[in-house]
Amino acid sequence: LEDLEYYISAQFSRQHRTSTLVICIFGRFVRFLHVDHAGVSVSESTNYVSNPRVLAEFLWRYSHLSRIQRGFDPTVVPATPAQCLLLTKAVTHYIRSAATSFGADPKIRNTLAKDYPAYKIEMVDEFSSKRTEYIVRKPFAEPSRPLGRATRGFVALRLDGEDPDETPASLIRRLVFLKDYWRVPSTTFQKEFESYRTLEEHDVPHIPTVISAGDVFTGGQPQRTETQRMLHSKGVKLTNPPTTLSPFVHHRIVQQLGLPLDTLRNAKDLVQVMRDALQALIDGYVKARILHRDISSDNILVSALEDPEGLRRGLLNDWDISCTVPPGCTDVFPRSVCGTWRFMSCELLYLTHKSHEIYDDLQSLFWVLVFVAARHFKHSG
Repeated sequence: LEDLEYYISAQFSRQHRTSTLVICIFGRFVRFLHVDHAGVSVSESTNYVSNPRVLAEFLWRYSHLSRIQRGFDPTVVPATPAQCLLLTKAVTHYIRSAATSFGADPKIRNTLAKDYPAYKIEMVDEFSSKRTEYIVRKPFAEPSRPLGRATRGFVALRLDGEDPDETPASLIRRLVFLKDYWRVPSTTFQKEFESYRTLEEHDVPHIPTVISAGDVFTGGQPQRTETQRMLHSKGVKLTNPPTTLSPFVHHRIVQQLGLPLDTLRNAKDLVQVMRDALQALIDGYVKARILHRDISSDNILVSALEDPEGLRRGLLNDWDISCTVPPGCTDVFPRSVCGTWRFMSCELLYLTHKSHEIYDDLQSLFWVLVFVAARHFKHSG
């Protein structure tokens, strides 16, 4: 089963899919699997030697499915060789220009891995309805398993043309961060880009600039998982049946490019970046009444471009599970498990019924500082 999970994860990583169909053959027996980010639906075991019609009919039906029915995302198509070359040039130019500013090579070099194909993604902004195309290759952050939110982070090139003689500086300015994930639809929480809009309206500093965002649509409807619809279907047998199974909706957000904390040169720069993240966290809570709830080393970035003072500032990213705190309250309604385990506050880990408060996020920020400083910089410990 671990091997099967690995193969499915690799397929979702290298292909832009909403779901996939899998044939599992064990000796004389076969099962068919439907996998999406909400769960796995498994057929009954069938002896395909004594009853070959079942496997033959599955293959015949599969051969007549459209690409959308096979689980491919229609908003993504293979990039042309010219578009792939543009992405390579932009990333290469950026790495060369950043070589003198960072203590380690930016991880965006991994986006050019040759074992990953390049794709063109069409984004439609939910507010302006503006269509923009981006070229991506290997995600520099991806999940280890196919189920759940399946967040992938790409260094992407905004496609404004394919001029082979475009200057390096112009290409670098077109590099952005594209986040692709599956969100849980909720009437309680805002969408991530709505949280960013609220933060911007309240002049909260040190948050990424959102360029484009919105749910991914196919045929006028947002892309949703299908497994939850099968939960109560006739003839379905459940193993450890859940009381509910949340659907997931495909969502993308494009922001200014940020780099991970391990690209910083020294501990002084780290403290500056953490100070910026602290200011964003506190102002977000005090001014906009928004609680982040997922402070981690992956969610604090370093701006890829310098500010007018020649500094690269910190950015508090990933407000996708943030929530609004009602006036007069200090915490968030009944406890729901949120955050990255290694950075969660001690009280959240030990007190199962504790509500999430700003003090928990402040403690998480401290643990991030200790973790990154101890792991990436020389010390006497």
